[in-house]
Amino acid sequence: MCIAKNKEALLINPNFAECYGNMANAWKEKGNSDVAIRYYLIAIELRPNFADAWSNLASAYMRKGRLNEAAQCCRQALALNPSLVDAHSNLGNLMKAQGLMQEAYSCYIEALRIQPTFAIAWSNLAGLFMDAGDLNKALQCYKEAVKLKPNFSDAYLNLGNVYKALGMPQEAIVCYQCALQSRPDYAMAFLMDLFLSNWKRKSIKFKV
Repeated sequence: MCIAKNKEALLINPNFAECYGNMANAWKEKGNSDVAIRYYLIAIELRPNFADAWSNLASAYMRKGRLNEAAQCCRQALALNPSLVDAHSNLGNLMKAQGLMQEAYSCYIEALRIQPTFAIAWSNLAGLFMDAGDLNKALQCYKEAVKLKPNFSDAYLNLGNVYKALGMPQEAIVCYQCALQSRPDYAMAFLMDLFLSNWKRKSIKFKV
């Protein structure tokens, strides 16, 4: 529907950059990053200062594994609009992928300085702490992420993983179940819930 409506609008005004950006977003959501990238590039050609299109193009490039191009797009988006929290967070993910943990941390913190309620940045920061082995800080950040976005299935799954690593299986099970409630097709959460439930039953049986 979104794609069709924007195509109709382009018949009236073929140079409407926002329409190409909207269609690119729709194709990205459908999982077709190649078409999305093509439309983002058209949008940017029509309006070079289209910061959101630069930021979204970075995200599409990330899905394709084109990390250098993604980083360039993030930086271009932030040069045009330093308040784009998505671009700060995505740039943090790119820095992390290159092993630049301090730079990644700075990006996430800047995103949260601009928008303290940005759940994705809290989750990304938690992942950074988890990779560093600081489970307590990871725990607090994931808890903040799910508080701000109660249907954040990825954050619930990772929060469950932190609880599991801390030896708290009951809390982990609750998190995996929350992940499944917000996204019923979440196979990984289902498997972790099943594994921990079985482990807990066996532990109880062994103690008896």
